Amino acid sequence: MVGSEVENIVPALIRALSRAVYTLCMDILAIKTFTIVAVMLGVTAFGSKLNKAFETRWEFWGLFIGSLALLFIIPGFAFPINLILTLIFAVLMGLMIGPAIKGMMISFVVRKRLEAQGYTKARLKEVSVEEQKELVATIQKELSEGNEHASLAQDWNNIMGLAIYSTAAITILAAVIVFFSGIDFSFLGTGLFIALLGLIVVGILNAFFFKSPLMRLVSAYVGAVVFSLYLLYDFNRLREAVGDTSWETAINIAISIYLDIINLFLDLLQILGDSN
Repeated sequence: MVGSEVENIVPALIRALSRAVYTLCMDILAIKTFTIVAVMLGVTAFGSKLNKAFETRWEFWGLFIGSLALLFIIPGFAFPINLILTLIFAVLMGLMIGPAIKGMMISFVVRKRLEAQGYTKARLKEVSVEEQKELVATIQKELSEGNEHASLAQDWNNIMGLAIYSTAAITILAAVIVFFSGIDFSFLGTGLFIALLGLIVVGILNAFFFKSPLMRLVSAYVGAVVFSLYLLYDFNRLREAVGDTSWETAINIAISIYLDIINLFLDLLQILGDSN
């Protein structure tokens, strides 16, 4: 009788120990990953405050090529070199994001000012490029002096806050869905990659050829959906990597989640700014 009780207790102890190890491994990997993501976002926020505009076109291309190169070479290095390169990558991203956010703000303020002056769509089409540049330069100066456009700048800050809170809410919701639903989201990988390539191609064509605000806004809506789904996919990768507590795995997944969050934030900011 004692022997049968022992036989029942041992498997139960093994199962309990297995669950404990599973939880511990998951916690270690998750802690490393989320810590890296948080530090990267903080570094990017700092970098975005250092650079508000590109002095030359070469500055943009230098930052873009440099960040892209780091993104490809980071997986080839071991800890701690890969972590250092990851933080440098986050700095470069911040230096690129700063002018992008400033450009959205200027666009927002210009549009609001034109609306206040009674500009219609037909009238806007008659505004020359030189007049547009002069108007933008004037508004930039006025914003730096903090005078009549202070209220519009505050409106933009409110939009920024809403974009940040919305991004955080979507990120947390995606994590809760993945870690508590048990659904395998790995099937999203191929479709999301194709959608991402499509967004990149459309973005490049619109930036250099079409220059359509409507296409940019539609791309932002599609991008918000794509990167929200990418959060599900990358959190699923984190869940499936249980047992691997290496820094290499944590850094690789952290970079993916970081890029999901950054792109989602920029798309939401574009949507909220244009829809306001």
